[in-house]
Parts: sequence; C-alpha cells; structure tokens
Amino acid sequence: MPYAHKISGIYCITVFSGRQYVGSSCNIFGRWAEHRGDLRRENHRSSRLQAAWNKYRKLAFSILERCNVSELNQKEQEWIDRISPVLN
Repeated sequence: MPYAHKISGIYCITVFSGRQYVGSSCNIFGRWAEHRGDLRRENHRSSRLQAAWNKYRKLAFSILERCNVSELNQKEQEWIDRISPVLN
C-alpha cells in the first residue's frame, strides 16, 4: 500500500519481551508494512526479529527521530549505539 505522507527517520520495533530492533527509512510507514509482511511470510532478514515474532506475535512500532534522508545512516548508528538493540 502506498503511503501519501512519507516520514523519513529512525524507527524502533519492540517485541513483547521488550527486546528491540532499530532501523531507518525515507518512508517509515512503508518500511513498517514491509517488516510486517516479511515477518508474516517468515522471511525477515533479521533471524532474531523473526524468532521473536514467531514466539510472541506482538510488535510495537515507534518513531525515535525524524530526520533528513541525508542523515539516516548517521542517526541510525547513533540510536543503535545508544540503546543497543539485540534484534538487529
């Protein structure tokens, strides 16, 4: 599904156990839809996130920070360093 309102930035996926996955995208809502689809098809590139999804079937999505597309890589690494997500 295309999303008319695109937000670029850093996002977090938190599973029921509290463990986290951090990512970045120039279209966060579209990326979340891709994550959900990959998880439902049991085809996610993060085996840790896939295993957590298979166990709990619950996810919480949040936007950690909005930023320009040119800042995505730098900001994502800053968040990864800050919260040390174990599902990446």
